[in-house]
Amino acid sequence: MTMDYKGFIEESLVHLNDKWDDVHPDAWCKILYLEKDKVVQKFYILEREVTIDGKVGSEFDGFDGERISLSCFHNEDRDEETTSILTYVGQGVKLRKDMDGSITATRLTKNPVIVKDHDNPSEHCFSLDVINNEGRLPHHVPVKIFDMEEFKCQMCIQIKINNDDDQTLRHQSVTCISLVKDERKAGDTPCWLVVINLCALRAISDPTVRTHVEQKLAELSARTDEELQEEMEKQEKNVDLAARHTEKHWSKLNQRKRLEESEATMRKIKFDLMKKDKKIGENLHYIWEIEAQNSKKPHFNVDYLKKHFEEAESRIGRFLNPEKHNDSASNDVMCPANDSSVTREWAKVKLARKLEEADERREK
Repeated sequence: MTMDYKGFIEESLVHLNDKWDDVHPDAWCKILYLEKDKVVQKFYILEREVTIDGKVGSEFDGFDGERISLSCFHNEDRDEETTSILTYVGQGVKLRKDMDGSITATRLTKNPVIVKDHDNPSEHCFSLDVINNEGRLPHHVPVKIFDMEEFKCQMCIQIKINNDDDQTLRHQSVTCISLVKDERKAGDTPCWLVVINLCALRAISDPTVRTHVEQKLAELSARTDEELQEEMEKQEKNVDLAARHTEKHWSKLNQRKRLEESEATMRKIKFDLMKKDKKIGENLHYIWEIEAQNSKKPHFNVDYLKKHFEEAESRIGRFLNPEKHNDSASNDVMCPANDSSVTREWAKVKLARKLEEADERREK
Protein backbone atom coordinates (compact mmCIF):
# COMPACT_ATOMS: atom_id res chain seq x y z
CA MET A 1 0.00 0.00 0.00
CA THR A 2 1.37 3.39 -0.96
CA MET A 3 1.66 6.07 1.70
CA ASP A 4 2.63 9.72 1.55
CA TYR A 5 5.38 11.20 3.70
CA LYS A 6 3.11 12.88 6.25
CA GLY A 7 0.99 9.76 6.47
CA PHE A 8 4.06 7.67 7.21
CA ILE A 9 5.20 10.06 9.95
CA GLU A 10 1.71 10.05 11.49
CA GLU A 11 1.59 6.25 11.42
CA SER A 12 5.02 6.07 13.09
CA LEU A 13 3.91 8.47 15.84
CA VAL A 14 0.68 6.52 16.44
CA HIS A 15 2.64 3.27 16.69
CA LEU A 16 5.05 4.91 19.15
CA ASN A 17 2.16 6.21 21.24
CA ASP A 18 0.64 2.73 21.40
CA LYS A 19 3.95 1.38 22.78
CA TRP A 20 4.64 4.44 24.96
CA ASP A 21 4.35 2.60 28.30
CA ASP A 22 7.06 0.17 27.16
CA VAL A 23 9.56 2.88 26.16
CA HIS A 24 12.56 3.08 28.49
CA PRO A 25 12.38 6.31 30.54
CA ASP A 26 16.01 7.13 29.68
CA ALA A 27 15.47 6.83 25.92
CA TRP A 28 15.75 10.29 24.34
CA CYS A 29 15.08 9.48 20.69
CA LYS A 30 13.75 6.81 18.39
CA ILE A 31 15.52 6.33 15.05
CA LEU A 32 14.00 4.65 12.02
CA TYR A 33 16.37 3.68 9.21
CA LEU A 34 14.73 3.60 5.78
CA GLU A 35 15.91 2.67 2.33
CA LYS A 36 13.56 4.48 -0.03
CA ASP A 37 10.03 3.49 1.14
CA LYS A 38 11.12 0.48 3.22
CA VAL A 39 11.73 0.62 6.98
CA VAL A 40 14.83 -1.52 7.51
CA GLN A 41 15.38 -1.17 11.27
CA LYS A 42 14.28 0.80 14.36
CA PHE A 43 16.32 1.86 17.37
CA TYR A 44 15.78 3.45 20.79
CA ILE A 45 18.75 5.53 21.94
CA LEU A 46 19.64 5.75 25.65
CA GLU A 47 23.27 6.88 25.47
CA ARG A 48 23.84 10.62 25.15
CA GLU A 49 25.60 10.19 21.78
CA VAL A 50 25.08 7.76 18.93
CA THR A 51 27.00 7.44 15.66
CA ILE A 52 25.27 6.17 12.52
CA ASP A 53 27.79 4.98 9.92
CA GLY A 54 28.22 2.63 6.98
CA LYS A 55 31.32 0.79 8.13
CA VAL A 56 31.41 -3.00 8.10
CA GLY A 57 32.98 -5.07 10.89
CA SER A 58 33.01 -8.84 11.21
CA GLU A 59 32.57 -8.71 15.00
CA PHE A 60 29.81 -6.08 15.04
CA ASP A 61 26.12 -6.95 14.85
CA GLY A 62 24.93 -3.49 13.78
CA PHE A 63 23.94 -1.80 17.06
CA ASP A 64 25.58 -1.60 20.48
CA GLY A 65 23.81 1.42 21.97
CA GLU A 66 26.44 3.95 20.90
CA ARG A 67 26.88 3.00 17.26
CA ILE A 68 24.62 1.94 14.40
CA SER A 69 26.23 0.38 11.32
CA LEU A 70 23.70 0.51 8.49
CA SER A 71 25.61 -1.96 6.30
CA CYS A 72 24.96 -4.73 8.82
CA PHE A 73 21.22 -4.79 8.21
CA HIS A 74 19.57 -6.88 5.52
CA ASN A 75 16.92 -5.58 3.14
CA GLU A 76 15.61 -8.01 0.55
CA ASP A 77 14.24 -5.07 -1.48
CA ARG A 78 17.55 -3.16 -1.56
CA ASP A 79 18.31 -2.05 -5.12
CA GLU A 80 21.63 -1.30 -6.83
CA GLU A 81 21.42 2.44 -6.19
CA THR A 82 20.95 1.98 -2.44
CA THR A 83 23.71 -0.63 -2.30
CA SER A 84 26.05 1.84 -3.98
CA ILE A 85 25.03 4.75 -1.71
CA LEU A 86 25.68 2.66 1.40
CA THR A 87 29.33 2.33 0.43
CA TYR A 88 29.66 6.14 0.58
CA VAL A 89 28.10 6.61 4.04
CA GLY A 90 31.54 6.01 5.58
CA GLN A 91 32.01 7.63 9.01
CA GLY A 92 28.38 8.78 8.87
CA VAL A 93 26.85 11.25 11.32
CA LYS A 94 26.86 11.63 15.10
CA LEU A 95 23.74 12.64 17.03
CA ARG A 96 23.93 14.09 20.55
CA LYS A 97 21.27 15.01 23.08
CA ASP A 98 21.87 18.43 24.63
CA MET A 99 21.01 19.20 28.25
CA ASP A 100 17.74 20.94 27.32
CA GLY A 101 16.54 18.12 25.05
CA SER A 102 17.75 19.66 21.78
CA ILE A 103 19.47 17.37 19.26
CA THR A 104 22.81 18.27 17.69
CA ALA A 105 24.20 16.51 14.61
CA THR A 106 27.82 16.40 13.42
CA ARG A 107 28.71 15.17 9.94
CA LEU A 108 31.71 12.83 10.15
CA THR A 109 31.63 11.47 6.61
CA LYS A 110 33.19 13.35 3.72
CA ASN A 111 29.96 12.95 1.77
CA PRO A 112 26.76 15.02 2.17
CA VAL A 113 24.36 14.71 5.09
CA ILE A 114 21.18 16.74 4.51
CA VAL A 115 18.33 17.68 6.84
CA LYS A 116 15.16 16.96 4.87
CA ASP A 117 12.44 19.60 4.43
CA HIS A 118 14.89 22.35 5.43
CA ASP A 119 13.08 24.79 3.14
CA ASN A 120 9.87 24.42 5.15
CA PRO A 121 10.98 25.55 8.64
CA SER A 122 7.48 26.52 9.80
CA GLU A 123 6.64 22.83 10.24
CA HIS A 124 9.83 21.94 12.11
CA CYS A 125 12.02 23.05 15.00
CA PHE A 126 15.24 23.73 13.13
CA SER A 127 17.95 26.07 14.35
CA LEU A 128 19.06 29.03 12.26
CA ASP A 129 22.16 27.04 11.23
CA VAL A 130 20.04 24.43 9.43
CA ILE A 131 18.12 27.05 7.46
CA ASN A 132 21.15 29.13 6.50
CA ASN A 133 23.10 26.04 5.42
CA GLU A 134 20.12 24.89 3.33
CA GLY A 135 19.98 21.66 5.31
CA ARG A 136 23.55 20.57 4.51
CA LEU A 137 25.61 19.79 7.59
CA PRO A 138 29.17 21.16 7.49
CA HIS A 139 32.04 18.73 8.04
CA HIS A 140 32.90 18.21 11.73
CA VAL A 141 30.81 21.23 12.86
CA PRO A 142 27.98 20.50 15.34
CA VAL A 143 24.60 21.82 14.15
CA LYS A 144 21.40 21.86 16.19
CA ILE A 145 18.89 20.00 14.00
CA PHE A 146 16.19 20.12 16.69
CA ASP A 147 15.91 23.23 18.86
CA MET A 148 13.94 22.66 22.07
CA GLU A 149 13.49 26.40 22.58
CA GLU A 150 11.83 26.61 19.17
CA PHE A 151 9.63 23.67 20.16
CA LYS A 152 8.50 25.57 23.26
CA CYS A 153 7.81 28.52 20.98
CA GLN A 154 5.53 26.26 18.94
CA MET A 155 3.83 25.21 22.18
CA CYS A 156 3.13 28.91 22.84
CA ILE A 157 1.56 29.26 19.40
CA GLN A 158 -0.77 26.32 20.06
CA ILE A 159 -1.74 27.81 23.45
CA LYS A 160 -2.37 31.17 21.80
CA ILE A 161 -4.77 29.73 19.23
CA ASN A 162 -6.43 27.50 21.87
CA ASN A 163 -5.52 24.33 20.01
CA ASP A 164 -5.87 21.36 22.37
CA ASP A 165 -4.89 18.90 19.64
CA ASP A 166 -1.27 17.80 20.10
CA GLN A 167 -0.93 16.43 16.56
CA THR A 168 0.91 19.51 15.24
CA LEU A 169 3.43 19.45 18.09
CA ARG A 170 3.94 15.71 17.77
CA HIS A 171 4.79 16.09 14.08
CA GLN A 172 7.26 18.86 14.95
CA SER A 173 9.14 16.44 17.20
CA VAL A 174 10.35 14.64 14.06
CA THR A 175 13.50 15.44 12.07
CA CYS A 176 14.56 13.51 8.96
CA ILE A 177 18.11 13.19 7.63
CA SER A 178 19.30 12.00 4.21
CA LEU A 179 22.67 10.30 3.92
CA VAL A 180 24.86 11.00 0.85
CA LYS A 181 21.94 11.71 -1.51
CA ASP A 182 18.67 13.57 -0.95
CA GLU A 183 15.52 13.44 -3.07
CA ARG A 184 12.42 15.64 -3.08
CA LYS A 185 10.28 12.53 -2.68
CA ALA A 186 11.17 10.89 0.60
CA GLY A 187 10.35 7.47 -0.85
CA ASP A 188 13.02 7.99 -3.53
CA THR A 189 15.82 8.74 -1.03
CA PRO A 190 18.22 5.74 -0.96
CA CYS A 191 19.28 6.02 2.71
CA TRP A 192 17.55 8.23 5.26
CA LEU A 193 16.77 8.47 8.96
CA VAL A 194 13.64 9.50 10.85
CA VAL A 195 14.63 10.89 14.26
CA ILE A 196 11.78 11.26 16.78
CA ASN A 197 12.67 13.40 19.79
CA LEU A 198 11.19 11.60 22.80
CA CYS A 199 12.15 14.49 25.11
CA ALA A 200 9.92 16.78 23.05
CA LEU A 201 7.02 14.32 23.17
CA ARG A 202 7.34 14.12 26.95
CA ALA A 203 7.41 17.92 27.18
CA ILE A 204 3.97 18.17 25.54
CA SER A 205 2.26 16.52 28.49
CA ASP A 206 4.69 17.69 31.19
CA PRO A 207 2.79 20.11 33.47
CA THR A 208 6.06 21.75 34.58
CA VAL A 209 7.05 22.56 31.00
CA ARG A 210 3.56 23.79 30.14
CA THR A 211 3.52 26.06 33.21
CA HIS A 212 6.92 27.47 32.22
CA VAL A 213 5.66 28.17 28.70
CA GLU A 214 2.51 29.88 29.97
CA GLN A 215 4.55 32.02 32.39
CA LYS A 216 6.84 33.07 29.56
CA LEU A 217 3.85 34.02 27.48
CA ALA A 218 2.44 36.10 30.34
CA GLU A 219 5.76 37.91 30.85
CA LEU A 220 5.97 38.83 27.20
CA SER A 221 2.41 40.18 27.22
CA ALA A 222 3.47 42.86 29.71
CA ARG A 223 6.07 44.35 27.39
CA THR A 224 5.52 47.89 26.09
CA ASP A 225 5.47 49.04 22.48
CA GLU A 226 8.80 50.81 23.09
CA GLU A 227 10.41 47.56 24.21
CA LEU A 228 8.98 45.81 21.17
CA GLN A 229 10.44 48.50 18.90
CA GLU A 230 13.85 48.05 20.50
CA GLU A 231 13.70 44.31 19.87
CA MET A 232 12.78 44.88 16.22
CA GLU A 233 15.74 47.24 15.81
CA LYS A 234 18.02 44.57 17.26
CA GLN A 235 16.54 42.10 14.80
CA GLU A 236 17.48 44.32 11.86
CA LYS A 237 21.03 44.62 13.16
CA ASN A 238 21.26 40.84 13.29
CA VAL A 239 20.37 40.54 9.61
CA ASP A 240 23.98 41.14 8.63
CA LEU A 241 25.07 38.42 11.03
CA ALA A 242 22.62 35.94 9.53
CA ALA A 243 23.75 36.89 6.02
CA ARG A 244 27.34 36.00 6.88
CA HIS A 245 26.27 32.37 7.21
CA THR A 246 25.62 32.22 3.50
CA GLU A 247 29.24 33.06 2.77
CA LYS A 248 31.62 30.25 1.95
CA HIS A 249 34.04 31.13 4.74
CA TRP A 250 32.61 31.71 8.22
CA SER A 251 34.59 32.40 11.39
CA LYS A 252 33.88 29.74 14.01
CA LEU A 253 35.11 32.01 16.78
CA ASN A 254 31.94 34.11 17.11
CA GLN A 255 29.34 31.78 15.62
CA ARG A 256 27.38 30.24 18.48
CA LYS A 257 26.78 33.04 21.01
CA ARG A 258 25.56 35.64 18.56
CA LEU A 259 23.38 33.17 16.70
CA GLU A 260 21.66 32.17 19.92
CA GLU A 261 20.98 35.85 20.67
CA SER A 262 19.54 36.29 17.17
CA GLU A 263 17.24 33.29 17.50
CA ALA A 264 16.11 34.34 20.99
CA THR A 265 15.23 37.79 19.64
CA MET A 266 13.07 36.31 16.89
CA ARG A 267 11.18 34.17 19.38
CA LYS A 268 10.51 37.07 21.76
CA ILE A 269 9.19 39.22 18.93
CA LYS A 270 6.89 36.43 17.80
CA PHE A 271 5.54 36.00 21.34
CA ASP A 272 5.02 39.76 21.71
CA LEU A 273 3.03 40.03 18.53
CA MET A 274 0.84 37.08 19.42
CA LYS A 275 0.00 38.42 22.88
CA LYS A 276 -0.70 41.92 21.59
CA ASP A 277 -3.05 40.43 18.96
CA LYS A 278 -1.03 42.09 16.22
CA LYS A 279 -0.64 40.49 12.83
CA ILE A 280 2.91 39.30 12.33
CA GLY A 281 2.90 40.35 8.70
CA GLU A 282 2.25 43.99 9.68
CA ASN A 283 5.04 44.24 12.26
CA LEU A 284 7.86 41.84 11.44
CA HIS A 285 10.40 42.85 8.84
CA TYR A 286 11.76 39.88 6.95
CA ILE A 287 15.30 39.61 5.65
CA TRP A 288 14.25 40.01 2.03
CA GLU A 289 12.39 43.26 2.89
CA ILE A 290 15.40 44.82 4.59
CA GLU A 291 17.77 43.71 1.83
CA ALA A 292 15.46 45.19 -0.80
CA GLN A 293 15.35 48.53 1.03
CA ASN A 294 19.11 48.68 1.51
CA SER A 295 19.93 47.76 -2.08
CA LYS A 296 17.01 49.74 -3.61
CA LYS A 297 15.88 46.60 -5.39
CA PRO A 298 12.21 46.09 -6.30
CA HIS A 299 10.21 45.33 -3.17
CA PHE A 300 8.77 41.80 -3.12
CA ASN A 301 5.22 41.64 -1.85
CA VAL A 302 3.18 38.65 -0.69
CA ASP A 303 1.37 38.25 -4.02
CA TYR A 304 4.69 38.10 -5.88
CA LEU A 305 6.09 35.50 -3.48
CA LYS A 306 2.93 33.41 -3.61
CA LYS A 307 3.00 33.40 -7.40
CA HIS A 308 6.68 32.51 -7.79
CA PHE A 309 7.60 30.54 -4.69
CA GLU A 310 4.48 28.68 -3.56
CA GLU A 311 4.86 24.91 -3.71
CA ALA A 312 2.15 22.33 -4.09
CA GLU A 313 1.01 20.59 -0.90
CA SER A 314 2.15 17.28 -2.38
CA ARG A 315 5.69 18.63 -2.82
CA ILE A 316 7.29 15.81 -0.89
CA GLY A 317 5.46 13.23 -2.95
CA ARG A 318 4.15 9.78 -2.18
CA PHE A 319 5.93 6.56 -1.31
CA LEU A 320 6.23 4.32 -4.30
CA ASN A 321 6.05 0.56 -4.66
CA PRO A 322 9.50 -0.68 -5.74
CA GLU A 323 8.02 -2.42 -8.78
CA LYS A 324 6.26 0.81 -9.86
CA HIS A 325 9.22 3.06 -9.25
CA ASN A 326 9.66 4.55 -12.72
CA ASP A 327 9.22 8.24 -11.91
CA SER A 328 12.12 10.59 -12.53
CA ALA A 329 13.16 13.48 -10.34
CA SER A 330 12.41 15.84 -13.21
CA ASN A 331 8.67 15.36 -12.62
CA ASP A 332 8.85 16.80 -9.08
CA VAL A 333 7.60 20.29 -8.25
CA MET A 334 10.73 22.35 -7.69
CA CYS A 335 11.36 25.75 -6.10
CA PRO A 336 13.02 28.49 -8.18
CA ALA A 337 16.76 28.02 -7.73
CA ASN A 338 17.75 31.61 -8.36
CA ASP A 339 17.01 32.90 -4.83
CA SER A 340 16.95 30.30 -2.06
CA SER A 341 16.98 32.98 0.66
CA VAL A 342 13.66 34.39 -0.61
CA THR A 343 12.25 30.86 -0.68
CA ARG A 344 13.15 30.44 2.97
CA GLU A 345 11.57 33.76 3.85
CA TRP A 346 8.40 32.72 2.02
CA ALA A 347 8.17 29.82 4.47
CA LYS A 348 8.09 32.39 7.29
CA VAL A 349 5.36 34.34 5.50
CA LYS A 350 3.28 31.18 5.22
CA LEU A 351 3.57 30.64 8.98
CA ALA A 352 2.45 34.24 9.60
CA ARG A 353 -0.52 33.80 7.28
CA LYS A 354 -1.53 30.56 9.03
CA LEU A 355 -1.51 32.33 12.41
CA GLU A 356 -3.55 35.24 11.07
CA GLU A 357 -6.12 32.89 9.51
CA ALA A 358 -6.37 30.95 12.79
CA ASP A 359 -6.98 34.20 14.70
CA GLU A 360 -9.68 35.28 12.22
CA ARG A 361 -11.45 31.92 12.46
CA ARG A 362 -11.40 32.09 16.24
CA GLU A 363 -12.84 35.63 16.26
CA LYS A 364 -15.73 34.50 14.06
